[in-house]
Amino acid sequence: MASLTVSLPETVKDWVDRQTQRGRHRNAEAYLLDLIERDQARQAALDALQREIDAGIDSGPAEPLDLADFKRRVRA
Repeated sequence: MASLTVSLPETVKDWVDRQTQRGRHRNAEAYLLDLIERDQARQAALDALQREIDAGIDSGPAEPLDLADFKRRVRA
């Protein structure tokens, strides 16, 4: 595993220390790793959403929705 040294303002270090004292993370390294992994997952979800939005935009103009037909197809 690679090593990284990070300098934090005292208030942020105190926050990290309090979070590890709560017991959910065994130490500051585990807490920071969890934050990074959550951020990576969030970014992956945003990227997937953006791809779907782009696909929708690229699919052409919207067509009118026939609500009765839509309901029939859903029920089928």
